[in-house]
Amino acid sequence: MQEIPCKDYVVQVGHGLLASVPSQLLQLLPNITSFIVVSDSNVAPLYAQTLLQGFKRRAELYVIPAGEASKNRRMKDAIEDFMLEKRMHRDCCVVALGGGVVGDLAGFVASTYMRGVPFVQIPTSLLACVDSSIGGKTGIDVEAGKNLVGAFHQPKRVFVDLDLLSTLPKRELINGMAEIIKAGAIYSDALFSMLESNVDAILALKQDVVLSMVAAAATATVLERMEVDKKNSGGVKKLILLTSIGKVHSNPFTVAVEDSRIAHVLEPQVLVVPPSEPISGTVNVPGSKSISNRVLLLAALGAGTCRISGLLHSDDTQVMMDVLQYLGAQFSWEDDGDVLVVVGTAGKFPPSVPSHWYLSNAGTAARFLTTVATLAGSKVHLTGNARMQERPISDLVDALVANGCAIEYGNRKGCPPLEISPTGLPGGVLHLAGKVSSQYVSSVLLSAPYADAPLELQLAEDNPTSFPYIQMTTQLMALFGIHVQTLGSWPPRGSLKAIEIDMETMTDAFMTLAVLAAAATGRTKITGIANQRVKECNRIAVMVKIFIKYLSM
Repeated sequence: MQEIPCKDYVVQVGHGLLASVPSQLLQLLPNITSFIVVSDSNVAPLYAQTLLQGFKRRAELYVIPAGEASKNRRMKDAIEDFMLEKRMHRDCCVVALGGGVVGDLAGFVASTYMRGVPFVQIPTSLLACVDSSIGGKTGIDVEAGKNLVGAFHQPKRVFVDLDLLSTLPKRELINGMAEIIKAGAIYSDALFSMLESNVDAILALKQDVVLSMVAAAATATVLERMEVDKKNSGGVKKLILLTSIGKVHSNPFTVAVEDSRIAHVLEPQVLVVPPSEPISGTVNVPGSKSISNRVLLLAALGAGTCRISGLLHSDDTQVMMDVLQYLGAQFSWEDDGDVLVVVGTAGKFPPSVPSHWYLSNAGTAARFLTTVATLAGSKVHLTGNARMQERPISDLVDALVANGCAIEYGNRKGCPPLEISPTGLPGGVLHLAGKVSSQYVSSVLLSAPYADAPLELQLAEDNPTSFPYIQMTTQLMALFGIHVQTLGSWPPRGSLKAIEIDMETMTDAFMTLAVLAAAATGRTKITGIANQRVKECNRIAVMVKIFIKYLSM
């Protein structure tokens, strides 16, 4: 173990430090009467209890959804409201247990709560160990850009427990190495040489090598040698070099390309020429978001263990998984991340669940989880980003309230945020308008197996919007052993026409048809897609913008 003195605090680097953190903090901060540990949904299940059990004084845990999307004003407000609810005063201490997002957010909370309270960093990613946890920079993202609102608030101590890196994905480990390589290349020949000669040992997390590497990179000597203070306000500001190498301003229409392909193309001996023949091959397309969200929810609500292949990895499915973990579902990965293992709850949720469900701009998750929240063990505040708070949900809320659920609007009537009480889903006859979104119908269907009484869902329209998606829901429910009986008869689906089509029954597919129509001869007219203006964006306007862009090329 090594201790690196900085101007205002000490960075402690070693193995197996986590269990000793509480006792060290009690000695370091004897006047502190309570602690709040802020962590995320990836790290908390692994390490939070080890930390909490060591505190002999009051300690609370607040878990945020993992990912950059949580670093925002609303999440900061939620943490502060939680601290106020727990009656934490100026003699409390904020402990950040996680990567850069957790450290930045928790540090900013500490800098403003009660005009500033003590703050401790326990970084769990390599990047946070050598970068974001050092120097006292805290902040959140806003619509205008990243890290534009924040403060400089120095931690009382930084505990770099290298054992916590053992659960880090290899890609994240390599990402953190970039900061260490830059530090070595600019100020330390010895560090750079050590990196060159110990690649395998570093990736294998060999204890003595990793300890030396992180200790060298994390030291405040970096700041001193660069002759810039921690606020980067020195006249020369050489540290700007560290954060500018490799950054680019990319076209919003670009797509991700594997690093290995870029390196191959950039080799001077490689000449890239167009193919002489038409390209053909097999492509594994991403999984369906619609299917992925439905299967995740069914597996989490069901009993036993499910293994899901081909799941779409996206922000929408991630926020769905985060909330399902609040409800007691367990997730793990097999086959190098190709298979998701879900241990279901059988509908038995904890008596108290995290009250703040932040769903970003995931409309599918928001609609499905609105009904699920009535089954939770405690009251839920369901919200999202600014766009989410403009998206309509009144038809679903009105139907649930009429059925006996207790749901109130937190701000603007008809849109999230929602305050949902744990009333359960009474069942019986439920009348629902499905004109705006078929997901309202699917939301009720997916939670119906846990209604207090058999549920009969009566739709206001003969032709509900996107009816095939309702069929998708019932077919997936059948795979899980839940059979939905149709009590009435449905009109025929209809057929597509060559140049004019009403896509009311499958509005989400209009973008695919629009692309095909652009390459066709003649004029195609698409109607019945008005609801596409109120999705995560105005999809019709976006398609027009893209077509204009390509016509101008």
